[in-house]
Amino acid sequence: MTGNKNDPNDAAAMAESRSRSATKYVAINTAEAASTHEKAKRLLAVPGTGILTATARVASGADATDFRTGRDLSAHLGLVPREHGRGGKQRW
Repeated sequence: MTGNKNDPNDAAAMAESRSRSATKYVAINTAEAASTHEKAKRLLAVPGTGILTATARVASGADATDFRTGRDLSAHLGLVPREHGRGGKQRW
């Protein structure tokens, strides 16, 4: 095992990892994906749920029973409450 991150092998590995992109992007047609998937169709029937939210929910793969509250599900999807403030006290 190496002693620290200053040895040549670790430095080379870190430089290589920075040069490669960790995220792979795939272009998809979300409207088509939402219209062909049964779960996405049902989610689109919920008021306030759009194509992106429905496809993100289906793509996450988690079952709704995995979450204790709707807030936990929203946090899992990365949704946050809208802020209504004018400076000073924040209102959600």
